Amino acid sequence: MKTELCYLNNTYRFTCKASIVDMGEDERGKYIVVDKTIFHPKGGGQPSDIGTIKSKTSEFEVNAVVLRDGRVFHYGNSTIGNLRMGHEVALGIHALSRVSNARYHTAGHLIAYAGNKLYPKLHAQKGNHDPTSAYIDFQGHLLDDEIEHAAAMIESIVNEMIRGGSKVEIKWEEKDGAILRYMCVPGVFEMPCGGTHIQSLDEVGEVKMKKVKKRGEYTRVSYLIVSQ
Repeated sequence: MKTELCYLNNTYRFTCKASIVDMGEDERGKYIVVDKTIFHPKGGGQPSDIGTIKSKTSEFEVNAVVLRDGRVFHYGNSTIGNLRMGHEVALGIHALSRVSNARYHTAGHLIAYAGNKLYPKLHAQKGNHDPTSAYIDFQGHLLDDEIEHAAAMIESIVNEMIRGGSKVEIKWEEKDGAILRYMCVPGVFEMPCGGTHIQSLDEVGEVKMKKVKKRGEYTRVSYLIVSQ
């Protein structure tokens, strides 16, 4: 039974009701699987949500979340009592952490867009949207004199877009029998994405490009959100 992924349609949904369909322990630790979840698993460069799974008498603290074979595994430890199979439970995520992850993820897409707009030879391939070590890796290299100015130029475009406050939209599309999800800034760009995002660009806050450097076959742009 696949887990229903409630976070795909609403970044700001921080609670939901669910039923426990599996639980156990593996090499990662103790886990709980529910029929539906608001917890975003680690993936796509985005950290997993943290929070709690509660019944009337028991509580399980979630500190890591993994999506595997269509099922979401919530890892952690019981802090009060012990949950059981079939229990009706309330899921609650840490709201500030969720919104922070969403801001960083949205900022990452803006950097991917700005980098390619300035330097068409660069194509964003992967990213890390963890607030402690965020970066975007672009396929391709810049010349040394381009690297010298790249951080300031990318930063200028990104923050101009943020100040513009455009809406951020999620779009679904069927293609070749598959359902695809896109993060969109209407009239500017759309990119495939399975992560959480804020509602408008001005929620991101000011972004600072920490460093642009060559890293193997990639050009890495490290970034930080400097306003809360």
